[in-house]
Amino acid sequence: MITRPRAAVLLAIAATVSVPALAATNPYYLEPGWMSDPLFTGREKYCPPYPDVLQCPGAWWRDTANQNLLSQHTVDEFDRRIDLVYATPPVPGETPCWTDPAGNEHFCSGFEVYVWRGGSPSNVVLVTTRYAYLIVGCGGGDGAAGDVRTEMFRFFSTHPTRLSSRRLAGVVLPAALPQYDWGCSTWTAGTANVGVYAAASYASELERERLLVDELTRRRRYAYGAGPTWGADGKIGAGSARNAAWMPPEAAAEPTAFISTATPILLQPPAVTVQLIPTGRGHADLLTYIPAASLLVAGDMGTYLPDAGTIAEQPVSVTAWIDALEELRLLAPDVLVPMQGGPTVGAEAVLARFVAQKAALVHVRDRTLELANAGTPLEEIVAAITLPEELAGRPELEEFAGTIPFLVRSVFHERLGWFGGAPVELTTTLTELHQAQILVGLAGNMDTLLTRARKAELAAQTLAQAEEALFLASAAYRYARDVNTSYLTDATAVYAQALRKVAYMQNSAHVRNYHLCKALQIEGHMY
Repeated sequence: MITRPRAAVLLAIAATVSVPALAATNPYYLEPGWMSDPLFTGREKYCPPYPDVLQCPGAWWRDTANQNLLSQHTVDEFDRRIDLVYATPPVPGETPCWTDPAGNEHFCSGFEVYVWRGGSPSNVVLVTTRYAYLIVGCGGGDGAAGDVRTEMFRFFSTHPTRLSSRRLAGVVLPAALPQYDWGCSTWTAGTANVGVYAAASYASELERERLLVDELTRRRRYAYGAGPTWGADGKIGAGSARNAAWMPPEAAAEPTAFISTATPILLQPPAVTVQLIPTGRGHADLLTYIPAASLLVAGDMGTYLPDAGTIAEQPVSVTAWIDALEELRLLAPDVLVPMQGGPTVGAEAVLARFVAQKAALVHVRDRTLELANAGTPLEEIVAAITLPEELAGRPELEEFAGTIPFLVRSVFHERLGWFGGAPVELTTTLTELHQAQILVGLAGNMDTLLTRARKAELAAQTLAQAEEALFLASAAYRYARDVNTSYLTDATAVYAQALRKVAYMQNSAHVRNYHLCKALQIEGHMY
């Protein structure tokens, strides 16, 4: 039996689901302005409503541009609704058989493809004929999957053949990742002879995770924001588990077929061929392609900057991702349905996404190798590489989950290993605690280091300044935690505030969430 490894302890968050109309405005938009700093203990004074005064006692200027861009993307793409993305044209003389809840007329002679957009950690794609249906992705956790299933059944409740009366013909697992395969048992429970399709490497991927299941679970919870609440000061973005219960199913749906080469399966009646295509990109990636609709369900490809250097699990080879994008380009679909965000319709628009993503990855890979070959240390390479002007700012290259620095590190480590080139990396005694002790010694005493960390945090108005404060605060916290606990309360407060200040300046939901979760962890609200 193949089951996803369970961590020793997992945080459950209640799931709620609704299907609103497309949001016209961003309810999480936050005006830039001065934000009170909890570390400030002096008398506050009036601050002008613009950042021309760099120092405003008691507050810091919160530039919300990145945050608003991230939350707007979430509102636009992860809007928790059911979309029809393809319908077979009616035969001549055919009359509509059904009017959906939105008032749209449907014909029943062919097949349709729907997508549930982002009400859980990932989308769920429904391919359905009048009497049978296929699910791609399961929803992520029993609770979230159950909510999506309920909404889909409700959507078809007035159809002549309700979804609940149709035969579940199969479930496709787009990858061996919890946001895709958790919750599958919710769909398959009580249903006989359901094909569960996974890539041939699926079992080995899960087996590889077993040795590190606790740490992988922690990293995923932090990256997807299992602790912070949803909102302007919490998690707001793509790649976040919005109200999703990050709890593994008690009994995962076990794959019944492992796909090693492009394999057609038949959904009927009426007959529609669905091709399952393994990419070899990593994480047991499995594409779903419907030739008759020229429609491709492509996991996490095509939405935003490829997260090949993810902090949530083992990174995927950047070169393998480039090769996979070339395969997609050659497939030339008219409709792209990702498992994160909304669909892209039109062959030219889909092609543009694949071409831009491949060009970005090639640029980062080649530039990283060029600088590495010149002897440039890894940290300097990370700081030096950006996208060229013709690619920067494209929607499919926004750094909403992964980032350019993540990609650079992934390329470097893939080609040259862990050593970044700096001799200090070869030391064996400079632990995090030892470095903290060195900083305390340089400062003269712990009081001075903690004061400098607090002042640096209060003065920080830019990301570089906030990260400098984070560096000092993390050292003070580590020293207080492990050497002199009399400072722990104050050090925790400074470190937590530095983490939040850095988080609020991020464009990446994963980076933002990780910092916010770490702040909750040191305050005792997360493990």
